[in-house]
Amino acid sequence: PQELTNDAFIKVWDTVSFSRGLFGKLPDPAHIEKVLRSLSLWEKRNNRMITLSGGMKRRVLIAKALA
Repeated sequence: PQELTNDAFIKVWDTVSFSRGLFGKLPDPAHIEKVLRSLSLWEKRNNRMITLSGGMKRRVLIAKALA
């Protein structure tokens, strides 16, 4: 399958923030905003993952890694 995600109903911002916490990083909204803006995801930050295209979901995976 193209999608390997279990967070389909979570918002983009929340999933990126959660991933950051998994690696022991403190919350840093400014850094997350910078990452989302650099990947053209800022306008989609309040969208649920299920509403994104396949390419956008791949960008969110990159954002999770960079955050």
